[in-house]
Amino acid sequence: MSNNSHYYVPVVCDNDRVAGTAMAILCYDLVGECNNFILVENVVVDPEYQRKGFGKLLMKSIEKFGQRNECKYIILVSEMEREGSHRFYESLGYTTDQQGFKKRIMHG
Repeated sequence: MSNNSHYYVPVVCDNDRVAGTAMAILCYDLVGECNNFILVENVVVDPEYQRKGFGKLLMKSIEKFGQRNECKYIILVSEMEREGSHRFYESLGYTTDQQGFKKRIMHG
């Protein structure tokens, strides 16, 4: 993954301690105007560092990655019960405009 320019993994630290991380994946639409977009996964901030600006730093860094790659939008999915996370994303300008689906893949 570290050699793949389509993946961006920002990390925010407090001195030598990791406070949070996320993963952004550069994707391409295959229909319409074929716009570039970002898919965000695994936004995690240590509970000790929540509500202190570390999550905002992660997301702003991802937005800059999107701007550098001429992306038109960012998609992220958050579990339905994570209402605090939803308020956080809304405070950064994200809106709920679609419904997501997930299916677990069974192995063996």
